[in-house]
Amino acid sequence: MRLWVFLLVLSAVGCVDGINDPTESGHLRFTSVPVTEVLHNDVYSYSFSAVGEGGPLVFQPTTLPQWLAFDSESRTLSGTATGDNLGSFPVALRVSDGTETAVQSFTIQVELKQVHTGSWRGHFPYDWPHDGSPIIGEYCDLYSDASGEDVKQAMLDRSEAILAEIKELMNIDDHSVFTFPPGRTKVDIYANRFNMEFYGGFAYQGGAIVMSYENPRYQPNEPWSANELDHEMFHVVETLIEGSPYLGPDVWFREGIADYYAGSDLIHTHADLNEWLAWRRDLPGGGNPIKIHLWEDFPDEVAAARGQGGWYPMFELAVRYSMDEAGFGLSYLDVREMFEEMTGGGRSFAETFESHAGIPVQEFEDNFFDLIIPFLN
Repeated sequence: MRLWVFLLVLSAVGCVDGINDPTESGHLRFTSVPVTEVLHNDVYSYSFSAVGEGGPLVFQPTTLPQWLAFDSESRTLSGTATGDNLGSFPVALRVSDGTETAVQSFTIQVELKQVHTGSWRGHFPYDWPHDGSPIIGEYCDLYSDASGEDVKQAMLDRSEAILAEIKELMNIDDHSVFTFPPGRTKVDIYANRFNMEFYGGFAYQGGAIVMSYENPRYQPNEPWSANELDHEMFHVVETLIEGSPYLGPDVWFREGIADYYAGSDLIHTHADLNEWLAWRRDLPGGGNPIKIHLWEDFPDEVAAARGQGGWYPMFELAVRYSMDEAGFGLSYLDVREMFEEMTGGGRSFAETFESHAGIPVQEFEDNFFDLIIPFLN
């Protein structure tokens, strides 16, 4: 019986679990207090120590997340948790002096870093923060809530390329044509990874919010997703030419030209057209895209279901006809001049469209299907 009690006591003092009191005296124990909180993208570091009455101390982790590294010489845990490492991570360290063993167990909580600045704040219904690590480009800056550095760089590179291409198409040699908001000289792109209360894209004067390539809703094979950055960047250029977030063209044209540039051409045949019209034929306007001058012109049934985006293929078709030699033969230079005339010249969209397309918008609306059906042959 005495032997049994003796062994029990050895077991109790030989392996000490938890965070020890540094002032505690006696047997082997940790004397350092672990760091238990860190923001993503920040470096985590915890240098640990222990004291004992036996031989040299040997430290070893028994439970460690993949994003942490253990350095036995410096007695340090260090690493950087990314946006893929949010949450709680158990850690266990063991120290031995050859006679006794002590264990320190704790949990590290990785929280999302949130910097509450950004040009989109005040332009957008949600005051989304960013992670404090934007990727800086020549003409664009790329922000995100938690996208990886490779993803942010890829999206910045594409933003810069899109902007350069649009400028070339519109014969814009420098940024003197653009009117940026006060304090900004570059385009801001926010890549939304984790915010799920809004999806899709949103452009404002001098910037845009788009889905990150890491957003669960991003589907590269879907035109609305894969071409979103192209679409929104075109809107950004429009806002910079017009010098305002309040775009002058009718809804059908401003959304159609952005989709046309983005290559979202989904209606090519009579079958495509009839399929699109199948459930819209009985709605007010009969699915005629030219009837959508204002957002309020969408049928109530469409707005209630947040289905306005379903009209975009028809908007693109109307603009494709306008830009085609078989239609009105507009060029991107015409489009730029229309934007400028609505801004500096104070002209309406209807006036600028007629002067460049050679046909009143009302006439285009009245004859839309008569023009489009043979165009699709």
